[in-house]
Amino acid sequence: MSSTTWSATTPPLAGVAGSVVLALGALCIIHAALTLVLAGAAWGLSAYACMGLAVLLAALRAFKHWRRKAYILHWDAGRACFRMHPDFPELALTHVWRGPGWVTLRLQPSLSTGPALHLVVWKSSIPAPLWSHLALCVHAGALGKNGHQNKENP
Repeated sequence: MSSTTWSATTPPLAGVAGSVVLALGALCIIHAALTLVLAGAAWGLSAYACMGLAVLLAALRAFKHWRRKAYILHWDAGRACFRMHPDFPELALTHVWRGPGWVTLRLQPSLSTGPALHLVVWKSSIPAPLWSHLALCVHAGALGKNGHQNKENP
């Protein structure tokens, strides 16, 4: 088995940015709704409760992000497939979505009909040589099963 591995975790800045955007968006929407409903009158306990729930929603979202499991993806050069660890069954690459700073892989266990695993590998979370190697492995995995794959011709 090859020793090349990739981490399928979200960069910390992306997780913080997502939580901040969610919190600000929820607070703005609730503030606007409360201002309309109360017609500019002073806020009561229910208005503050709504704002508190919006903050709680954002905090739960941030907590969920930090508890998310990190996956380590390995390339098995001998079998031309991905694995989660050496004892894990082969994962066939069934679809690839490429973005400017990430790649999303749909991996299906080869020997079972279990659910597909969708992993996002962020370009900013790995060194450039590993990103290039991942692109080669994705190409090899796609050619091994389904041939050429891209967004326009899945």
